[in-house]
Amino acid sequence: MESINNISRLSFLNTFLCKYRPGKVMDYSSLARPFHIIGYMQKGEATISGATGTIHLRPGDCFFIPLGETYISRWSEAEESSILCVFFYFEYENNPLEGKKYPMQKIENDAPSKIRILLDRLDEAIKDTAVFPAMQFFYELVAFVFARLSYVETPKLSSPVHNALHYLHIHFAEPVSIRHLADICFLSESRFMHVFKSVTGMSAIAYKNKLAIRHASRLLLSPEKSIEEISEECGYSSSVYFRRVFRETTGFSPREYRKKNAI
Repeated sequence: MESINNISRLSFLNTFLCKYRPGKVMDYSSLARPFHIIGYMQKGEATISGATGTIHLRPGDCFFIPLGETYISRWSEAEESSILCVFFYFEYENNPLEGKKYPMQKIENDAPSKIRILLDRLDEAIKDTAVFPAMQFFYELVAFVFARLSYVETPKLSSPVHNALHYLHIHFAEPVSIRHLADICFLSESRFMHVFKSVTGMSAIAYKNKLAIRHASRLLLSPEKSIEEISEECGYSSSVYFRRVFRETTGFSPREYRKKNAI
């Protein structure tokens, strides 16, 4: 019998009604999205051109955008467009999507009507802070959607720095030393730094900052927390330093990014 500890957990979940004035263009070509998105086009039309494909949306269409996707979305010039979306992200450990690569795609066949109903119910439950109904509708939604999405298998590759990657994904908001990361990988510090950069393309500290900023990007979608609170939650003792790192990483200040909280 599988342990309850091996069941995946959500790290982020929220719904948004995104509205775009005629002719609006959203450029995320250099800013990877920090969550998965499932959406239902209510009104208007759009073309979303991304790294993994291009989709054209009309009223009644449903779509999926994967975590990490970069794209440019162009919205109808004839009228205002609106989309109801759920943004979500699973924790690194026991991620149910691990080993599968999903491209950006429309969800065809008879799916849109059921997706619309589940999205509406999920949106209402989240607004009412009804936790258990929200969990019910969310998992019904993702079970229905992911059974219909195309994907390719991505075999898990072993790496000498796997332990460090796993540790950083869980402890990105805590102080960490290269010595500790090297120790849990059974490598010398110099060897660890070389291997880590060859695997990830960046230093361990840069990778840690990337994870912290990605988490901050999700938190900025909700207005409940101040930038100072988000800075502290992501492990930055100085909100000034946090703002600087955030801009260097995303190209936007936290306040500017908060205003760009749509798709």
